[in-house]
Amino acid sequence: MRTRQDAIYVDTSVWCAYCFKQAESAAAIQWLASVDMARLGASWWIETEFASALGIQLRGQRLNVAQARAARAAFAQLMDMARRLNVVEQDFLQAAEWCATPGGKLRGGDALHLAIAQRHGCTHLASLDKDMQAAAQQQRMKLVEWT
Repeated sequence: MRTRQDAIYVDTSVWCAYCFKQAESAAAIQWLASVDMARLGASWWIETEFASALGIQLRGQRLNVAQARAARAAFAQLMDMARRLNVVEQDFLQAAEWCATPGGKLRGGDALHLAIAQRHGCTHLASLDKDMQAAAQQQRMKLVEWT
């Protein structure tokens, strides 16, 4: 992804809200329906996080197998429309540095998302995670507003 002032990195929480029935689903669905998908970036790390969330939904019996298949298909369709961002060694090292910051609340996976987004020149973050939003703002990223 080239550096653009309007490039948006989309966190797994948004993709999950779109694909699973959650409190934030309506906002995620409305936003994704209105945004230019060419502006969106999603790292390959999202594949692992989404699969983990899907497994949790299945094991917790919040989704049955057919619903999980439908969610997976919806996710794959979205990923076909978003720009896929590669992950490199430096992303892991940057994420580790941010995670070790005293007083921070950033978890490893979220730090990795932010490191990838920053390296790819994303200037905005779409996330439903308050701690990740706060960390993104510390990195001077703008947040997508959820209504």
